[in-house]
Amino acid sequence: MLRLPDGMRDKLAKLADANGRSMNAEIISALEQHLTGSDRLSAIESSIQNQHRAAQELEARIQTLENFAATVSLQNIRQTLQTSEKGLTPREAGEIRALLKRTGVSEARLLEKLAAPSIEEIQDFGVAVSALFTPFETK
Repeated sequence: MLRLPDGMRDKLAKLADANGRSMNAEIISALEQHLTGSDRLSAIESSIQNQHRAAQELEARIQTLENFAATVSLQNIRQTLQTSEKGLTPREAGEIRALLKRTGVSEARLLEKLAAPSIEEIQDFGVAVSALFTPFETK
């Protein structure tokens, strides 16, 4: 015999019926779930630890990628500075000359505006292109 509080027997009977079990089987199932609850907590704790490790690994990967990006950026800056010290590449000079033809701006006016002795000696391709598309002062 098992003593149950008022109303619990009826609730248990309805639950057992809904689950297709006897009241005894329903009680045993509930007890098993209760007794294995500590295993669920262990599983949850283990899952949290795994998630924490995964987050740490992701943070380490992000840091590695950020370091790589910074290194690549520095290399690009160095390369740009080296290129700008030498002037435009032949390809860039050719593009500037093609833009001069399309815009109708004379090479002399562009060189005067940029204070450069020749197209090849222009230090910054982007500045040269921008100069072509900004109004020239009329004299």
